[in-house]
Amino acid sequence: MVYHAYMAIHPASIDPEKLLEQCDVTRGRASGPGGQHRNKVETAVTLIHRPTQVVGYAAERRSLAEIQATFGLERYTNDTDSLLPECDFVSIHLPATPDTRHFINAHRLKLFKPGASLVNTARGSVVDETALYDALNNGALAGAALDVFAREPYEPVLPGKDLRLLANVLLTPHISSNTREANQRMAEACVANVVHFFAGNLERLTQVKQSL
Repeated sequence: MVYHAYMAIHPASIDPEKLLEQCDVTRGRASGPGGQHRNKVETAVTLIHRPTQVVGYAAERRSLAEIQATFGLERYTNDTDSLLPECDFVSIHLPATPDTRHFINAHRLKLFKPGASLVNTARGSVVDETALYDALNNGALAGAALDVFAREPYEPVLPGKDLRLLANVLLTPHISSNTREANQRMAEACVANVVHFFAGNLERLTQVKQSL
């Protein structure tokens, strides 16, 4: 089910503080001129600033200091293979490119620490789902949480390799950004964009940058 929220705004009537007060994404609710609108979908909690081990990779667009401050990383490396045996959780954050296709493959899955878990909220093509099924099925991995898949809606890549049948797999339908904190940041950025646009401060707009 898709939810849409919209309202008509006259430029002269914009009050940034009042608009921000009306954003209450922590309870899945937003209010506006037409009254309250409730979203019954529960939101999750972001793991930032919680004890989590993260594998960093390809940080060209963000400084190392920013990544370390945001996620509390003790160490950063782009040598993924050397770090895999040390991690309890491996979280993937890579774009879908020819170079990243099946980045997590049978070879790398064998490097995982015994009892480790994989989290993929990036793109489905980054993980070889057949190899992942085998690693989960034979106990090499403790578990996997997947929000993206090679085929969406999810379908097994091969018959007999259905991740939905494994008890140690958590699947979600491409909704990992639906956290209280992320929704709040998006709501605030949206309101700020409206204010900056009508004020003529186009250089201050938050924009989605296309991947190179």
